[in-house]
Amino acid sequence: MGKEVVTTRKIARFDINRGLTELEDVVVGEHPLTIHVNGSELVTLLCTPEHLEDLAVGYLAGEGFIKDNNDVKELKVNPETGECMVLLKGSHSITERTHLKRYVTTGCGKGISFYQLADARLSKELPRDYRLKPAMVIDMMRALLGNSNLHRETGGVHTVALGQDGRLLIQRDDIGRHNAVDKVFGYCLRNNIKTEDKALVISGRVSSEIALKAVKMRIQILISKSAPTDMAVEFAEELGLTLIGFTRGNRFNIYSHPFRVV
Repeated sequence: MGKEVVTTRKIARFDINRGLTELEDVVVGEHPLTIHVNGSELVTLLCTPEHLEDLAVGYLAGEGFIKDNNDVKELKVNPETGECMVLLKGSHSITERTHLKRYVTTGCGKGISFYQLADARLSKELPRDYRLKPAMVIDMMRALLGNSNLHRETGGVHTVALGQDGRLLIQRDDIGRHNAVDKVFGYCLRNNIKTEDKALVISGRVSSEIALKAVKMRIQILISKSAPTDMAVEFAEELGLTLIGFTRGNRFNIYSHPFRVV
């Protein structure tokens, strides 16, 4: 049996009218996943313990270790020990990227890997043919926030979805925004799902690394409930990504390439 996604804890709750009361509450699980590539330890991610195979594949693709799932010869996750053993095809050495071996708390404080920006700049230009009606943007955000039982139950996760034309196709939760994006990315790679005609919908803020992950996924439109950073906007403008933020109620802001929202 793997780690628990949700656990129950005894807490003391203070209310100005009732004072302190004791009760049980639920909290989301946080567990380490250590990824080994070709026998070498690469990174330890702290994550919500579900969809770990997707997380590993999405992380490796986002960091540039693989181009697609065909590069993976074997992948095994031991949920009890929190170990993920990955064997890549060909001669893939990670020694030249030992600077990546780090302990990542939740993905929220991870420093950007600048070679990712170089990779994104050298990759094919994003297509410009996908369009969304404004109502579709609003509908997908409402669905995102309404679909996550884990978020409603614990309040402790970010939620990310792949959407198309106003509906959501796949949704994943995690304590880290980056992890949740990687889980969606990994699922798409492992199931040969085309992403160029899809949108990425997220509940958290858009950092530069989230924007780069979207570009690496070949996503044309990134939609967030929250704010982007200035570097995320700059990267989106340069790399051809339509970046939408503050999607709340019946309103949203378009920070780059608004021609895709018509």
